[in-house]
Amino acid sequence: MKQKENMVEQDGVFREWNKRYLFEYVIALAFCWASAGICIPLAQAATSNGISLLWMAAPAVAILLMAFVVYRHFLRIDEFLRRVMVESFAVAGAVASVWTLGYALFELAGFPRISIWWVWGSLMLTLNSWIFGKWAFRR
Repeated sequence: MKQKENMVEQDGVFREWNKRYLFEYVIALAFCWASAGICIPLAQAATSNGISLLWMAAPAVAILLMAFVVYRHFLRIDEFLRRVMVESFAVAGAVASVWTLGYALFELAGFPRISIWWVWGSLMLTLNSWIFGKWAFRR
């Protein structure tokens, strides 16, 4: 009986960590999208490189904020969830690196060059797919 009560208490803590992380991450992501949507066109229209650099500082700060949110979540969670998170990052990194290195070979064969943003996008897509898959198919 005591073990079951302890398990329910732990589930509540995990849920609270996840809710706080999700809230903080969505705020940081919204700031990133908004600042990119506003500042990128302004930076492209800027007349000097200095002004363009200043406009691009806001999305850079938003990206750092997102990294800080992930780091705070990593410090809050217990050892098991840390292992799952590190495993998810490792799988995402492996898949993204295989994908990007594979496409680099296609570029050498004449395929069009793509932006480095595809690497970041493929990394995030793989990471989120891995985490969602582990959640959806857990036993």
